[in-house]
Amino acid sequence: MPHVAFVPFTGLRCREAEMLAWGLTLPGFAKRANALSELPALGLLTLAGMTTDEWSVSYHPSSSSDGISALVEQVLATGPTVIAVSALTASIMEAYAFCDLVRRAGVPVVIGGLHVTSLPNEATLHATSVCVGDGESHWGAILQDTLGNCLRPQYESTHSYDLAKSPTPSFRLLTNERSNAGPTTLCLMSCTSRTKCVRSISRKGFSES
Repeated sequence: MPHVAFVPFTGLRCREAEMLAWGLTLPGFAKRANALSELPALGLLTLAGMTTDEWSVSYHPSSSSDGISALVEQVLATGPTVIAVSALTASIMEAYAFCDLVRRAGVPVVIGGLHVTSLPNEATLHATSVCVGDGESHWGAILQDTLGNCLRPQYESTHSYDLAKSPTPSFRLLTNERSNAGPTTLCLMSCTSRTKCVRSISRKGFSES
């Protein structure tokens, strides 16, 4: 059975020692950063929900503390046929380093997200295929092209995908009970209960109910 591994790169990153000295390690900031790192990537979870039963799937959230090598080892252990990566600008360098390593191992990787959509030519230096815009519009084609060993260098959406047609994100893949079921770019809450929030996101858009 072919397997797709979903790998989101979320959370905050700071590479400047001076900014750290200004207070980015303060408890309040650290708490908010931890909440961000626990946010599930709804884009990838939605793609997981769209993946047909002929595929097996796994979800591997990145952690800046674990290191890229450990993440690569974890993902490759699943025997992926293809790896789907999403990243924001704050984590794009880690995402590119991850892509470089898994490609060296001979596994194709598809990358998407806001940063990649803005700079697709940059992303092509690191990924087998780049998804520009909504990944949902092309996910079926990407899976078929993977099986046919004919992934295109770029898949570009010409219009926004109608989320009313998408399935509920595959929250079953989440293993962290405190993971927030909020959009990666909006919800910063450290909720311990997700039932109402999940329902709001999957059916009506985000709310704090």
